[in-house]
Amino acid sequence: DYQYLETWKAAAQDDTAAKTFKLSGAGTARKASIFPTELKGIPNLKLYCVANSTTLYKADGDPIDPLVAVKTNAATGAIETDGTKATDFEKYCTAKLEPAGTALGTPLVMTGSGTTKILGNIATVNIELKRRVSRFDIDNESAKTGLIIESVALGNGRNQATVMPGTLAELSGPDLANLIEYPVTEGSYLMLPKANQGVTESALYTYPLKDTDEAFLIIKGKYQNPMQKDPVPVEYHLDIQRVPDGGGAATFMDVVANTRYTLHIKEVMEATITAFFE
Repeated sequence: DYQYLETWKAAAQDDTAAKTFKLSGAGTARKASIFPTELKGIPNLKLYCVANSTTLYKADGDPIDPLVAVKTNAATGAIETDGTKATDFEKYCTAKLEPAGTALGTPLVMTGSGTTKILGNIATVNIELKRRVSRFDIDNESAKTGLIIESVALGNGRNQATVMPGTLAELSGPDLANLIEYPVTEGSYLMLPKANQGVTESALYTYPLKDTDEAFLIIKGKYQNPMQKDPVPVEYHLDIQRVPDGGGAATFMDVVANTRYTLHIKEVMEATITAFFE
């Protein structure tokens, strides 16, 4: 039954009064020290770490109400003021993605958590931050397929994700109307060195999806028919599906955070495209 205590933020220097800490190290081996307030009756501490997301939001898109700090009786340790519950904090979301807005890009929201017990001396907590988005790579060789990809987007996508990992709720009825077509940054894929010459890494980032969302990739570009002189504009909708391990018809699949999916494009015609997800 964890309840909110306080917030510490990265800064240029350690400052206990301002509740800031300085990160040392580099890459995946960052370190920092904080000096959390100790309350009688509450010996356990849970640390939630959030990177690249300075504001938290409710599911409706509004910023969250101020977090309420727990307070205990200094003599008995009994809770006198209930703080914001951890279970409520874990439901807070990223900003909503708007179809006419900017596509998801770096720096990506990353989060993690860890627990320890306050014993009056030094305690070390190792926390691994993981991305709260999914990544799609595109494998296409124009010399073989005749397809020149100019943009990639997502249809039936979720417009936000919970900042902390949680169970993705299944949408039904009116909630399905909240699924959106993702925005596209024009020309971003054409500028990549490997575009249309093999694997285009990080062609698209998405929030996690459930199979029942029936999401699909939207591939736009030009197709060069070997029987024609000039390429023609094309658009393909590719359902995010996979064939079950035991075989059978392809079915829609969950798209999980911190996971890379590769679309391998094998054969293209003006009206159809053959591809599979890995």
